[in-house]
Amino acid sequence: MKRSVGFCFIVLLLICGNRLWAQEQAPSGFPGQKLVDDLFARHQPDLLYVGLYFVPPPSSTAASWPLANSSDQSGNEMVVVAATDRSTIGHKASCADIHVLTTEDSVLELNGDSGTKINGTVVGSTLLATLHDRRGNSIGLIEIGMKFTTGEESEAAKFARSVQRELEGEIPSKMAFFQHTQ
Repeated sequence: MKRSVGFCFIVLLLICGNRLWAQEQAPSGFPGQKLVDDLFARHQPDLLYVGLYFVPPPSSTAASWPLANSSDQSGNEMVVVAATDRSTIGHKASCADIHVLTTEDSVLELNGDSGTKINGTVVGSTLLATLHDRRGNSIGLIEIGMKFTTGEESEAAKFARSVQRELEGEIPSKMAFFQHTQ
């Protein structure tokens, strides 16, 4: 009995450890993750979270993307491909997220003081909007978590839009986002 519990524990550690290592290591060589990390560093403390959702392109360049298997083989599922919280990478977009993409209607959600906490700070508002490349092509979604709360809606909207536009100006194309750098 002790042996089987010990064996199960070791197997569980290996599986979990490998997943955590992959989440931390996989995105580092991709321009998209670097863009998210740099954007996050420039806009603290107001910016608490950034997540980018894409349908990874079905090409040889994208096939080497570490989490390409999070999407179905036809490339029809939108997933988080870069984020300040790397544990969310690979998570699928919800139906509500897809609605934002198809309608191009942005959603500003105000959580007040009841939002999720990130590093001890409450995410008071979240923007979900269509993300474009430099040429204005729709390429995915951006989720922006901010510290702004009830009564600061105007500031939250202005801040989120400026962060979104700044990032869009740095993305030459969807394919460039997925190219692996050495």
